[in-house]
Amino acid sequence: MVKRKVEINPLLWLGLSVLVILLGLCTLFALLTTGAQAWQEHAEQRWPVVTTHVDKCDLQRSSTNGGSKVYIRCRLSYAVGTELNVTNIYSASVAAPEVWQYPRNQIAPLEEWLEANPRAREERLRGGVRPDHLRDAEHAGVTGDGGTGRGFS
Repeated sequence: MVKRKVEINPLLWLGLSVLVILLGLCTLFALLTTGAQAWQEHAEQRWPVVTTHVDKCDLQRSSTNGGSKVYIRCRLSYAVGTELNVTNIYSASVAAPEVWQYPRNQIAPLEEWLEANPRAREERLRGGVRPDHLRDAEHAGVTGDGGTGRGFS
């Protein structure tokens, strides 16, 4: 029996090498991203817990470029140490009832949301003093999405 040496095409070796390098880089990226997120969550756990008051939520009207829009505005107040902070968060806007719209009656979900949610309440949250958290409805103590399905913006 004669033993023959099987040669592998150099192009196959190149393709396999590129695949292994790409797999290694993707793994490294996933590890670094996971580590960064874990570190951020670890740091956020040490943030103080603050009490946020949802003072008022109501419908607001805006007229821009000849169109009329309606949105929900909620006024929040929270204390950090001795400093009292007040901010507003806004829902996505919809066409006003008097403006032609399709689908019809886009304001109905906003009105339903306002009726279903109490106007003034208190929520305890961790890290709620960051502006990016105040835009997030769950962190700000405002449940729901203003009835639009698009969340607060």
